Amino acid sequence: MPAIRPAVNTITITDPVYVKQERFSVLDRWLLHFIREERDLVFPKLVLRMLLVMLPLVVWMYWPGQFRWWVAAIYLSVNWAVFLAPYILMLHCTSHRPLFKREYDWMNRIIPWFVGPLFGETPETYFGHHVGMHHPENNLKDDLSTTMPYQRDSFAGFMRYWATFFFGGIKDLYD
Repeated sequence: MPAIRPAVNTITITDPVYVKQERFSVLDRWLLHFIREERDLVFPKLVLRMLLVMLPLVVWMYWPGQFRWWVAAIYLSVNWAVFLAPYILMLHCTSHRPLFKREYDWMNRIIPWFVGPLFGETPETYFGHHVGMHHPENNLKDDLSTTMPYQRDSFAGFMRYWATFFFGGIKDLYD
């Protein structure tokens, strides 16, 4: 009987790996007081950057009589080009595990309730979809947001995935 040889792993994982910092800034040390895990330090810093950049623009746009289309264009450009992808990653991670320590649990509402609306995300809907629907379906074929039929490292694959939801998402919910 011939020997069974194990399959050769041809996949190289290039995901970033957390490297523990040797030194922390004053801000880092202050934020570490509130969060559960050092590796998540990037998230409260991201929230602070987003709020410092986007809130003044939002206040300007909604202040009576002050709306200008060029401010809206700047807001959307910064929102989409700079902050959207990191925000979604942060929202995903903080939906799986709380960011802030138990004694600061109320702060876990900051991302979905105050930052989320800056990206058109209604409070708690991402968590409800992602953890309540997507994970129980395990990204398999019955999951309406499955990525299985798409090549996930391809722009064309992403565009097919996006078009599926943009043009057929509501219809699929009712089928």
